Amino acid sequence: MPTKSNTLFNLWQLSDTGPKSTIRFLIYLRLLVTVLTLIAIVCWEYSMQAVNYWRIFTLLFITVFTWTIFVLAKPTLQTTRNAQTREIVVDLIWTSIVVILAGGTSNPFIYYFLVLIALAAMLLSRPQAWAVCSISILIYSVLLALDVSVHFQHMDAGFRLHLIGMWLNYLASALIICFFVSSLVNALRKQNLQIQHIREKNMKDEQLIGLATVSASAVHNLATPLSTLRMLIDEFNPQNIHIHELIDDIDLMKKQISRCQNTIEQLSVLAQKNDEVEWRNSLTLINEIREHYALNTPEKIPTIKNNISEPVHIEINDLFDYAVINLINNAIEAAISDVLIQFTSTNNMLIISIKNYCDTANKIILEKWGKPLQSQKTLGLGIGSFLANSTIERLSGTVEIETRETQENKESFFVCVTIKLPCKPFDNKVKN
Repeated sequence: MPTKSNTLFNLWQLSDTGPKSTIRFLIYLRLLVTVLTLIAIVCWEYSMQAVNYWRIFTLLFITVFTWTIFVLAKPTLQTTRNAQTREIVVDLIWTSIVVILAGGTSNPFIYYFLVLIALAAMLLSRPQAWAVCSISILIYSVLLALDVSVHFQHMDAGFRLHLIGMWLNYLASALIICFFVSSLVNALRKQNLQIQHIREKNMKDEQLIGLATVSASAVHNLATPLSTLRMLIDEFNPQNIHIHELIDDIDLMKKQISRCQNTIEQLSVLAQKNDEVEWRNSLTLINEIREHYALNTPEKIPTIKNNISEPVHIEINDLFDYAVINLINNAIEAAISDVLIQFTSTNNMLIISIKNYCDTANKIILEKWGKPLQSQKTLGLGIGSFLANSTIERLSGTVEIETRETQENKESFFVCVTIKLPCKPFDNKVKN
């Protein structure tokens, strides 16, 4: 919802925060208006000596103040059903009494009905708002009819025209305010509901992206041990095997199975906390990536260079590790030579460069980089790359790919995937 400074939007936001906040706003507004009204009546009496109903006014204001304090002291009355309607009706009643006792339709305070209509249009349902509008118009019309019938002979033509003009002005203002304010508030409510649905959908999509990112990395981690187990089983022949070889193979199988179980456990844990962001040292990240490949794929360890003179801190979650590992795994699978990973920092940005050489026959696949397409095994650019890009972008980072032909070998081309992420110097670490 875009932020606006106009009163209508602020009041509508207040009504959307909860009935208790809305009731308190109505009560504080009533206290302010009643105090100002009391001051006006006193000044009117002091200057013109025209007030003839002091006892009724005294009883009225005592009743209004007592009810207002009672509602403030009773939180349960602020959260009951139709509490907003009740308070607006109370304001409508005491305002009508003041107008009737102090001048009737000639009292300019009667236009406070328009404020009540606007509040009803913002806080109540459309039928209730139109009911408040109709009641106020009816009260005004009855008072005008009584004033004209009683004092018709004492009014000159200009004053009668003035009263009728005020009534027509009030009628038009009441209808316009009720229609446009209620329509605008209804549109805002629908828009807010749509935004809530979109936010809920985005949260679900982010969770799915997180799960898919971890899953894509888990596929790489599980592929090697499962292939090893399959190879051992295919080569297993009880007739042509020695006891010590069997024991070695069983130990290897146990290690590979344990590796699969650890990967599944990590998948389960990360799926529950994929949105937990923390500040991490760049050196810690580099060591974790090195350890990952040393333990999981010792036969495919990329060359990792740390060109950061002083460690920096980046705000990431655990999914970021798997996103980077996915991109590195893609490079390892597609590379025809060693993969080089460089870590550098400049201008408050951490830069991770993944460089490798690929076969020119697979170059066309890179044109669809970062799109959710079916994976191509020869290059490894599929759903894993798409999800890795999405994960990094949600952390305010960017992923870029650069391809360049090599002059030495016409059958290969150079590929560089660059990850950029905001970072802070070591001294400015932000604590969670």
